Amino acid sequence: MKFANAFRCVLTLSFGLVFAICPAVGGTPDSWQGKVDGLVKPLIEQETIFGSVVGLVTADGKREFYCFGKTKAEGPEPTPETLFEIGSVSKTFTTLLLALMVESGEVKLDDPVRLLLPTEWTMPKRGAREVTLLELATHSSGLPENPPNLVRALIKDNSVQLDPFANFDRKQLTDCLAEIKLKDVDKPPVAYSNLGMGLLGEALMLKTGKSYDLLIRSQVSEPLNMKDTVVIPSKDQDMRTATGHGDKGKELPCWTFASLAGAGAIRSTATDMLTYLEAQSGRTATPLASAMVATQEKRKSAFVIMSVGLGWFIRDYGEHQVWWHNGGTNGFTTFVAFCRKPAVAVVVLCNTGPDGLKDGQVIDKLGENLIRQLVETESKPKE
Repeated sequence: MKFANAFRCVLTLSFGLVFAICPAVGGTPDSWQGKVDGLVKPLIEQETIFGSVVGLVTADGKREFYCFGKTKAEGPEPTPETLFEIGSVSKTFTTLLLALMVESGEVKLDDPVRLLLPTEWTMPKRGAREVTLLELATHSSGLPENPPNLVRALIKDNSVQLDPFANFDRKQLTDCLAEIKLKDVDKPPVAYSNLGMGLLGEALMLKTGKSYDLLIRSQVSEPLNMKDTVVIPSKDQDMRTATGHGDKGKELPCWTFASLAGAGAIRSTATDMLTYLEAQSGRTATPLASAMVATQEKRKSAFVIMSVGLGWFIRDYGEHQVWWHNGGTNGFTTFVAFCRKPAVAVVVLCNTGPDGLKDGQVIDKLGENLIRQLVETESKPKE
């Protein structure tokens, strides 16, 4: 099902939890330009991807951007200021909102989700056990990957695939929650859930009385001076948004969200995403620093070789840790990763969605290759 593939990368039916295990290519690169060109240009030439912007932060704090392909047919090359849908990378923003609210005393991680919802909503339980905010933020609630009623709607009418959340409003969400029966287990294993993370976003909106767009702008984008990280773009931002592409280069519309925006509704640029990752890595001082560190703490084991924090997935490379997430909507694929020691980061934004990729993991592999090489190269003593 196409919906499953699109969510695979991060609104995916696993919003993409494949962190490909692949060797770093080559030794210390003479030029990051040459390294990135060698990885991305073949994908453009083979028409595997339509366009892409790659951003790096090296250990000395230098930012580098590399732009490839086009924003759309007959369009210009993308720039670091071109907006892309970042899909499930939005989940790390949702959990940052949660960490900030915990820090301010508005909520606790072990609060039952039910306490933040209207009394008329039915929140599934695991036997007598309440699902908590922490469980939503770590994909360990037992909730399914996607809303069952939305999946049925997609099967019945494939046109829903073009903008699957446009009509999935809170009435649809409450209907979904009312029908779900959870297994009576104490501690479910980590199982990626777009529904769970989207519900977390809804709970935080209901608690604050603010929209997801306003929460992101006021709590994250404005404090970090990320002027192009939004849910609802301005006219100028909409004009600077790349066109998404699917199978055989078909142009696809951007997604809109009537609910569950916390699972993957954000658009951003390579410039803003490097600002975000610089803050996450501790390179830049920010009032969000302690909340960011809270999201990075290992909370549970996940997928054999990884751990999960609040939203972030964590991979050990010897003595180094890398935090990462990927994202995918119909027409876009994204990968972000950072390390704190050394403080390096990678963002890969692509305006081809998972269905349009010959290898659905190609952006993950590209991003992992770069973050591994950055960590290995920048950890070496300087001569």
